[in-house]
Amino acid sequence: HLGLVVDNLQQACERFERLFRLPVQARQQTAEQARISFDNDCTLQLVDDSDPASPAGKFLKERGEGLDRLILETGDLDADLAHLREVGAPGSDQIVDLGDGRSAVVSAAELAGLTIELFEPNALD
Repeated sequence: HLGLVVDNLQQACERFERLFRLPVQARQQTAEQARISFDNDCTLQLVDDSDPASPAGKFLKERGEGLDRLILETGDLDADLAHLREVGAPGSDQIVDLGDGRSAVVSAAELAGLTIELFEPNALD
């Protein structure tokens, strides 16, 4: 899915839902972040962080609203990070628990400035 930094989370969620007329399958939302899943298996992650020192706050100040990262889903985050280390790509060893899964960020410097996040969703029982 795609990660976008936005200036107003609620307005951005409504705008994407209205513009693309895609039925929203699910919307997970906190004060600073929303994941909108559409019926076509597309997910948008919208981030609005008012803290200017946060990564999203810095992005918004420097670039304005826009594409922040490409999130690739994986079934084995640990194996993918090991592979990145083997081939010399500066992957992140910092794995973050997001509640609905785990993620790690791959260096944007290796990828023409685009941040790639690997995301491993929690297993469904």
